[in-house]
Order: sequence, then C-alpha cells, then structure tokens
Amino acid sequence: MDQILFHRLLNNYLLETITEEETRQFFALLDEPPYQALLKAYIEKDLNTGIFGEMEDPAVAARIKERLLQRRREPEAPLLSRKEKTVWMRYRKIAAAAAVLLVLLTSAGVWINRQRSGHPIAARPATRKINDIPPGRNGAILTLANGAVINLDSTGNGGLGQQGNTKIIKTDGLLSYKRDEAGREDHTQTAVLYNTITVPPAHQWQLLLPDGSAVWLNASSSLRFPTVFTGGKREVELTGEGYFEITHKDGQPFVVKVGGHEVQDIGTRFNIMAYTDERTIRTTLIEGAVKVVSDGRSALLRPHEQADITGEGISVRQNADIEEALAWKNGLFLLNGADLPSVLRQIGRWYDVEIVYMGSVPQGHMTADIPRTMNLSSVMELFRQFGISCELQGKKLIISG
Repeated sequence: MDQILFHRLLNNYLLETITEEETRQFFALLDEPPYQALLKAYIEKDLNTGIFGEMEDPAVAARIKERLLQRRREPEAPLLSRKEKTVWMRYRKIAAAAAVLLVLLTSAGVWINRQRSGHPIAARPATRKINDIPPGRNGAILTLANGAVINLDSTGNGGLGQQGNTKIIKTDGLLSYKRDEAGREDHTQTAVLYNTITVPPAHQWQLLLPDGSAVWLNASSSLRFPTVFTGGKREVELTGEGYFEITHKDGQPFVVKVGGHEVQDIGTRFNIMAYTDERTIRTTLIEGAVKVVSDGRSALLRPHEQADITGEGISVRQNADIEEALAWKNGLFLLNGADLPSVLRQIGRWYDVEIVYMGSVPQGHMTADIPRTMNLSSVMELFRQFGISCELQGKKLIISG
C-alpha cells in the first residue's frame, strides 16, 4: 500500500489541483478496502486529534471533514472554499512540524532500507527534544558592486537603494531589480555593475532579476549577476542550488555559469544543483530547453530530462523525478531512494549543522517525505527509529551507525 502516494492525491484533491489522471487514480484507490480504512482512520483519529483539533475555526474543520467523508466526485462542485483551502494548507504544515504526521510517518509513509538488514523499518511517532534547532527560514546577504553589504534578515521592506539605473526593492523573502521608473539616468555609468546574493546555511531566498527572470536559492548558495543585462547574452554565476524561471529574449540567451561548466537557457524553467560537497552537478529541466556544456561536450535537454556532470562527462537521464528535484523549493525533503550521506548533507545545510561521523558512515537508502518545517529534533528521532544513533552537540550532529 503506497500511503505517500495516497496522501499526495488526497491533498491535491482537497486543493483542487488534481489532474484527471490523478483523479482516476485517487478514486481507484478509494475503491480498495485498505485505502478506505486509511481514509477513515485519517478523518476519525488524525484530523480530530491533530491538525483539526488545533484550528481556531471549528466550522471550517467540520466542513473539510464532511467533504472528505462525502468523497464528492462532481468537478463542478467546489470541494472547499478559498478560506478552507488556506486553512488546510496552513494546518497541514503545522501537523508536519509537530512530527506526528500520521499519514506520512506513523502509517509507514517513511521507510529506510538498511543494507545490513535488507528489510524496511516503519517509523514510530517522533518525540520533541529539548536540545533543538529550528528549521531554516527566508534570509540572505546582498553584496553591492561597491562592496557594501546588506543583511536582508534585518532590513525592512521597501527600496534598498539604486545600482546604476536599477532600483533594488525588498519584500518578504524576495529581492527585485527594476529599472528606475522615474527615468533618472546615471549617465556616468560605463561599466556593468555586479551584485551577489549569498544565502547562508539554514536560509533560502527568492530573487527577481532585471530582465524579469525569477530565481529561488536554496541554503548555502549564492548568485552573482549584473544589475542590468547588456550585450549578446545574459550571464549569471551560481554556487549551490537554484531554481530558474527565465524570461525569454530573442538574441540574448540566458547562461548560468557553474564552476567551469555552463547551462544555456532556451526559454525555460530548470533546477541546478551544484554544491561543492556533491560529486555531481545536476540540471533538471521542467519546461522549455537547455543546453548543458562541459569541457567541450554538450547535451540538449528536453522537458523532464536530467543531466549529470561528473568527472566522467555528461550523462542524461530521461523521465527524471521532477517532484524530487524541486522538493526543496516546495518545502520538502523528498527522498526517493537517496543514500544516507546525501540525505545528511541536505540536513546539514538546512539546519546549519556540521555532520560528524563516529566510526563508519551509515549505509543504505531512504525513501521519505520530510517537511522542511520540522525542527531538527524531530528529524533526529526518525533517524534513531531507523537504527542510526544521532546526538546534537552545539552545532554538530554526531552520527553513528
């Protein structure tokens, strides 16, 4: 029984983002007794005692439960009002943060396959620890062309100044670069001005570039970019991980430089993972087309393809897991058979802790949906249940198999 799949379909159904194919799949599952029992348990136990018990508006909670029980299929009848959808999304996150997300955790939604046992182990309910670290949040450091540094964590919303003919504007979790609408031209500007956004560990940030392209930056990442794009191409430099939604411009392609490699956009949406502590630079294409260039070799990606750059060259994977690639942007550690060291590197970046191994590095692979809103103590409890000993000592997460 695939309970992670069922929970995703249920969530999409409530928010009315479910596709026709997913709708058929969802109701096909509901015709099976195990999933009927899971839905009933979810409504009668999880929602009454968990997220719905926490809601400030009992009427909204009652209506959502009523809709679940009715299992409406009429597409023309709204399942939930806008307010109810907002409540569902908000409290779905709260439930995740509480580390008792029964559909995902205690109902065997999280598994780890240890090589030494060969058998999956179901997670048990997590408990909150006193020694704790909260999850990451929005925050970044902006370095201007003149060397001035602005801490975006402690800076209020509004205009932050001007670089050449471009205004810099901050709103919650977003920095925008816009041409000065008042028409004030800096006629003394001859050189291109470059700014750098640096996202520390335990943070994330979104940036709107001067051409209207949007970039989301993951923890421990940075982006160097010009305050105005000139010449025959638009070029930025990335370290870490970023998701790009590029505004297409004929005759001015968008290029992301990653170390000695390039990802050349042809009007598209894509994700690049290029952390220095990972052996692979990975580009995942969601929409459009990109060319990946490395050491004189190149590969043209089509939607849902993924290119890995290693010391051995470029390899292309078809039918890539798009949800997994974008999970960080969508508030999840979505692990689909990920090896434990790579999982722990993600944990280290998001919670800003140093991973220290005592003895051998734990082996095995993990399949899980872990919300990035969970405190570190809850994530640690999951690892303990899988037989991995872990202890938090200051900013060090001590791991022993």
